[in-house]
Formats: sequence, structure tokens, C-alpha cells
Amino acid sequence: YPAPAPAQAVLAIRHLTFAYAPNLAPALQDFNLQLEPGKRVALVGPNGAGKSTLVHLLLRFWDYESGEVQLDGRELSEYAAEEVRRQIAVISPAAYFFSETLRQNLLLARPEATDEELRRALAQVELQDWLASLPAGLDSWVGQFGLQMSGGERQRLAAARALLQPAPILALDEPTAYLDLPTARRLAQTLKAAATGRAL
Repeated sequence: YPAPAPAQAVLAIRHLTFAYAPNLAPALQDFNLQLEPGKRVALVGPNGAGKSTLVHLLLRFWDYESGEVQLDGRELSEYAAEEVRRQIAVISPAAYFFSETLRQNLLLARPEATDEELRRALAQVELQDWLASLPAGLDSWVGQFGLQMSGGERQRLAAARALLQPAPILALDEPTAYLDLPTARRLAQTLKAAATGRAL
């Protein structure tokens, strides 16, 4: 049976190694990290250094070959994948949007959220004017994969969804990739403020 929900979001990674195929060099090798509530850690490196790979491993999209990844003292594999993903909110350029309404895409993060809370999250990421321009407001369709939005709008919508999710760990994977510099700086400040008390 899957382990119960973790009591605290303490993430411990020890000697983690992962390669996409046996004949490829490891994307991560002997990687170590300790992350506790309220702690902020920045991982920097060129494309291909393994930053996004780490996020995908934490979300249990792939299994690692060696090492340990523990949440509250238990291996990630002991938890249901859905439980792990409730613990980690991710903002990424690769965020997925369903061919559904704006409201439904936001409610994925917190199904009980009110319309006021949804609008507040959109305002936090400076999407209030975009929301006001939509003919059906929160009931507007975002299109398959969010293709009716610009790259910057998709990026900020992913941020709004992560802000709504009551996850104790917030993972930012190039969260400002499609934004101009002033907007990127403001969003970065918003995310830092929203991460108070969370591991970032």
C-alpha cells in the first residue's frame, strides 16, 4: 500500500544518479541536496546540466537508478505518484494545459478555490487585464495545450496555478523563460513572497 501523506516536507536527496538510457552519460550523477520548509536553494548550470531532469524525477515521471530521494524519511517510490505531486508545485515552461476553461485549468491546483481566489492568483501574476479581455472571463477556453495564449501568458498562468496549490515545496524551472525583463523581475518577487514558509 502507498505510504500516508508526509507529515512534513523535508526532502533529502543522497547520491542520486540518473541516465536516460544505459548507453548515455548520466544527466545527474552523485547529486545531493537537503531541502526543508522555508529553505531556498538555487540550482544553476547550462542547458543539459540536469535541472529539469531533477524536477521530473521529483514528480516521479521517471525512476532513478541509484541513490535516495526521500520525503519525510520515506523513499518517493513508497508514496502514490499523485501524493508526491500534491507536495510539489512546479512552474515550468513545459506546463500542461487541458482543452478546458480557464477556471477548470486553475482548479486543478485547488478544486475548492473560489472565483475570487482564482482572480487574485491571476492578479498576482499580472494577468488581470488579460482576464478582463476574455469574452467569457474564467469560463473562456484556453485551447488545446493552451495554444490560444502567448508564451508569456502560459508561463504566468502556470505560476498562478502553482500559487493556488497548497504544496509545501515550490519548484521553479525557468519560471520567467518567456517574459520580458521587467515582468520577469516582478514575477520573481511575487514568487519569492508567495514561497514564505515553503521550501523553494
